[in-house]
Amino acid sequence: NCSVLLKHDSLKEEVQDYLSGMDGAYSKINIGLKNLIEVGYTKEVEDGLRLGLSFVVTKQNYNEITTMWRYCRENNINPIGRTKANAADLIPEPKDMKKIIEEIKEIELDFGIQPSNEPACLQHLYSMYLNVQGYIQSCGAIRKNRFKYSDYNSLKECYENSYFRRIRTIEDHLDEEKELTYFNI
Repeated sequence: NCSVLLKHDSLKEEVQDYLSGMDGAYSKINIGLKNLIEVGYTKEVEDGLRLGLSFVVTKQNYNEITTMWRYCRENNINPIGRTKANAADLIPEPKDMKKIIEEIKEIELDFGIQPSNEPACLQHLYSMYLNVQGYIQSCGAIRKNRFKYSDYNSLKECYENSYFRRIRTIEDHLDEEKELTYFNI
């Protein structure tokens, strides 16, 4: 009874492998996606969708984003797109980002979904991110305090690790005088 968020930045093998930093990532991702669809992860459940695709919007893939978004909606997959604010060489031009955002809003309306302008990433409260190198971290954007999955007997054991317990209650530990960044999580 879990949900899966799969990292999928491009429909093109060379772009996906480049953005993930690993040759063969595209093939592994697509095998995983196919398997998740085949076992029923795109079937709606009472508490929402069980499968999501996460992608970062970059100069290398910005022209694919609306196609990926529509694919997700047509196949009952939750799309989650972001840009990396700290990677100027990757970020598309503002006019291109504006066009993507407007097209995504239209896709949302096509599927009866009221678009939101609010960021809503609460992944750290209920999940872990397992990357293609076998590291588990609190989310894809936070690469500090990663743990090698092979060092644990189960996902449950890793989930109950003191770092992940602290992350799930991070609001209780924040210093209100400090700006929250991934460096002080």
